[in-house]
Amino acid sequence: MTPFAAAVDGALGADRLRSSIALAPFTTFRVGGAAEWLLETRSSDELVTALKLARDFGVPVTLLGGGSNVLVSDRGVRGLVIRPRGGDVRAVGEGGVRADAAVTINGLVRWTINHGRAGLEAWAGTPGTVGGAIFGNAHFAGRLIGELVTGVRIVSRQRNCARPHAPRSRSASGRNRSIARVPAASFRIPSLAATEFRKGSRGRPVPSSIAPV
Repeated sequence: MTPFAAAVDGALGADRLRSSIALAPFTTFRVGGAAEWLLETRSSDELVTALKLARDFGVPVTLLGGGSNVLVSDRGVRGLVIRPRGGDVRAVGEGGVRADAAVTINGLVRWTINHGRAGLEAWAGTPGTVGGAIFGNAHFAGRLIGELVTGVRIVSRQRNCARPHAPRSRSASGRNRSIARVPAASFRIPSLAATEFRKGSRGRPVPSSIAPV
């Protein structure tokens, strides 16, 4: 066992870190080679811990979310591939929602609907995770998901800790290479009572506007 593997086992538990794992089953294209190391984290805190350990031991890191919009080389991926799983969604303050990066976009949409929040339903059916959507600034019908983002928790390459980060422009692309990883994000998603409605094609009320972010 390498010192890096021993450190991960000590921090997250034995047998969590796996070696030479094929990545094709984790992508929508079902192609590609193996990861040198694969770790499936279960929370944003575990993700931060894994990133700290990889930095300490000089191990390169690749994050793999829902596996859409990605092609894995047949030669595989050197270093640590982190595949975040699980995650949590919770209400924060008035009209705020915080979601871990591993939460799927569909899971977040379902949560908002079940909790009487409006504004994110246009992204229903979008593949991938919250972290991937933030990084790529997912869009639908000319609308960017960044317009609903009020803040993110980031881990930068220059620092060993996660910290809050307020986006400079909610409509700007999320493809910022200076930000290494996004463990969690916060959204402004108002309650249905604060949202205007119009009638849909079948006479059902659907949101017609979203409260200002």
